[in-house]
Amino acid sequence: MEKHLAQALKALDGFDPQLLKRPDDLTIYRLGFVQLEYQKVLESSTIITQATVERYRAVPWQRLHRLRQRWVHGYFSVKLQEVHDEVVQQGPVLRKAVRAALRAYRAEGLTPP
Repeated sequence: MEKHLAQALKALDGFDPQLLKRPDDLTIYRLGFVQLEYQKVLESSTIITQATVERYRAVPWQRLHRLRQRWVHGYFSVKLQEVHDEVVQQGPVLRKAVRAALRAYRAEGLTPP
């Protein structure tokens, strides 16, 4: 989960949001990759147990699940701007929460989900 989130954020390093106004093939490909990596993070929200949700409330599980549903079932209605904004605005916050949850899991000798 953390690895995919890191890859999505790294792919946007130095990305110029102005490219979204008239995206070329490379921009579309790059954001497609970002969406795919972020979507892998979102997929994790579908296999998390209720006990994990309650234990690690800092991770916005419900929001992740709703976004996953939108991206997976929205098909062609998901806009590049939406992908960019989500990853740039929420990615770092999510990464911090996921890292904290994973550290807590490992500290207790558990295998992270």
